[in-house]
This record gives sequence, structure tokens and C-alpha cells, in this order.
Amino acid sequence: MQLELVLEAAPEAAQALWEQFDPAQQQALIQRLALLIVKAAVAAPHAEEHGDE
Repeated sequence: MQLELVLEAAPEAAQALWEQFDPAQQQALIQRLALLIVKAAVAAPHAEEHGDE
């Protein structure tokens, strides 16, 4: 499954999309997003050290 990130989407549209997922899918998405956030947070200081901003 691939989700398209639309930054201008209304909160109602995002909520409607979220509600289409069953709880197991929601939990899997939350875990995946958490992992991506951690990877980005760890990579950010490394990129700054090497001037990769």
C-alpha cells in the first residue's frame, strides 16, 4: 500500500483517510512513521556535521 502525501489536504480529508484503515493497519502505519521520524532525527545531526544540509 502506498499513500500519497498531500500537504495541502484539509484535516477532514486526512481524518477520513485514516478512518478507512482498520486498527491493525493504523498501528502498522504509526510504527512505520515512528521509525521514519527516528531515522530522520538520527540522520539530521550527522548531515549537519558533514555539511549535507
